[in-house]
Amino acid sequence: MRADEFRPLAFLPALVWIGAETGIVRAVAVGALVVTTHPVIDGTRLVGAWLRKVKRAANPTTALSIAVDQAFHIVCLPGAAVVAAI
Repeated sequence: MRADEFRPLAFLPALVWIGAETGIVRAVAVGALVVTTHPVIDGTRLVGAWLRKVKRAANPTTALSIAVDQAFHIVCLPGAAVVAAI
């Protein structure tokens, strides 16, 4: 398994906790949110397009690519938190 592969089972403990605290429906909703957004962000197309179109970086450094990738993850976290909390 490569280091950059998506591992949905890594989220299982958090989803079990959400399910125990709020119910199975909410845990499934959070899981669906994570499973759909995470691979899209980790795919290089979204980050690459953002770097080219928004940041106007023709040859972005690895550090900039990682920073944008992590920024997208941080932006998605509040959405998952809201779904889990409501």
